[in-house]
Amino acid sequence: MSIVNNTRTAEGSDLKGVTIFTRENCIYCDAAKAVLERAGVLYREIPIGSYPEMWKLICLKYKWKGAPLIFMGDKPVGGFPELCIHFGRKGIFERAKRSIEM
Repeated sequence: MSIVNNTRTAEGSDLKGVTIFTRENCIYCDAAKAVLERAGVLYREIPIGSYPEMWKLICLKYKWKGAPLIFMGDKPVGGFPELCIHFGRKGIFERAKRSIEM
């Protein structure tokens, strides 16, 4: 299984650390990755379109419906809003929400 680690691909990586499941052309996925990058957090990105069966299992297990989904270790943090709150950047989420509504 190939997993994107920021911009690098890592073959056979374990899923310890921060993992973000993303969807192509998703503004919230891109925003979540930007928050992690600004915080200096290395992460593994798993594009859900490349691993649909894995994504179905994760959605069932964690009762999740959309991307992104961020894990720290084996614990789900949630999506973009929860990530912003986790890093004390709720203002980022509020600004993003307002810009989408315009």
